[in-house]
Amino acid sequence: EKLFKRAIERAGRALDYDARYHEALNLQGVAWRKLGNLEKSLAAYVACLALEPNYAPAHEYYGLALLECGDRMGAVAQLALLKGFNSEEPLKLRAAARAPTPAAPPADEQTKDGKPKAEQDPAAKGGSPSGGGH
Repeated sequence: EKLFKRAIERAGRALDYDARYHEALNLQGVAWRKLGNLEKSLAAYVACLALEPNYAPAHEYYGLALLECGDRMGAVAQLALLKGFNSEEPLKLRAAARAPTPAAPPADEQTKDGKPKAEQDPAAKGGSPSGGGH
């Protein structure tokens, strides 16, 4: 969690220096999504794509965030855009969009943010804030 917060802060400083730094907005989107703040995550992806409409990583992560919000059609639209870019990026999004929507675990098996207790934050295990380079 600490790494994601640090990534948001550092990307914010980069944006203070250059407000058109779309990769920093994408990084914020990823970090906010990993922290469970989908509203801020979606806003960061939208801002990134407003600056750089053909930035494939933002389309992929935006689609994943849309899926987490329950917007499968929005995610499929992002997947269609990625296919038009002839990009390798849609692999995770394609798999996630095709997967059945999982049922939420019982409330006593969820953490305070609504995530399953078994789902560990990669930062807590020493992982990177980008979830493996993204």
